[in-house]
Amino acid sequence: MGFGRAGWYSYDWVDNLGRRSARTILPQWQNLSSGDAIPGAPRGLADFTAITIDEPHTFVMAFNGTGAVSRRIGFTLAYSLTERDSGTRLVSRMRTRLDLPGGRVMARRLLSPGDGVMVRRQLLNLAERTRLST
Repeated sequence: MGFGRAGWYSYDWVDNLGRRSARTILPQWQNLSSGDAIPGAPRGLADFTAITIDEPHTFVMAFNGTGAVSRRIGFTLAYSLTERDSGTRLVSRMRTRLDLPGGRVMARRLLSPGDGVMVRRQLLNLAERTRLST
């Protein structure tokens, strides 16, 4: 995942500046380790860091912004795969913290719903790609 890599699998015109997210597995992006950078936007404006990688079950990344304002933003994305009798279940979790005046309200009323829309598209696109690869 990531900007300029395989993409974010959401609305590419928003998350990937119009570049299509990968439709196949790209071998060059399969060896990620804890501490590795994941580009979130051009020129390092919104990078993430891989925090937890337990292949193939868990992947967690955290926003790694720079500058005074970026240090006041906490943002994590987590993905967990669990095998079930009926197949595999993918659970996604996003958490946001804004240490700014009114930050709690902004996170709850603006960022969370907007991210919910983006994550929903991401999960639908991932499900489609999974069906295409089987």
